[in-house]
Amino acid sequence: MRNEGIRIDDALDEVFRIAREADIPAEISHLKLAGRASWGRMPRVLARIDFGAGGGARRDADQYPFIAGATSLDATIPTWAESGGWDSLLVRLRDPATRARIQAEMSTPPTGRRGSTTRPAGAAAS
Repeated sequence: MRNEGIRIDDALDEVFRIAREADIPAEISHLKLAGRASWGRMPRVLARIDFGAGGGARRDADQYPFIAGATSLDATIPTWAESGGWDSLLVRLRDPATRARIQAEMSTPPTGRRGSTTRPAGAAAS
């Protein structure tokens, strides 16, 4: 999915639309929510997956059976910084001002971008 943060509803809409248009089941692998702003939203996300089986289309999701994930650090890099691939990212990282901007956005992700802090679906918010 394209987003595991506060824009997960948009990502779910896209998955369900593709499945419906292709007449195939929707399978979401390693379902999770990223970023503090998403904490506590899993019940609603699960309800969307379960709701009416998508007008007849099958919807399934799985989740790791672990209390911690293993998402790579690059999952927190802003999308714009990765544009053009790894070579372009490395060029950007060599520029001190751009590197500082990337670091700032990784520390405090802007609204709508996948977050850098994840926790298991059942864990309590702090």
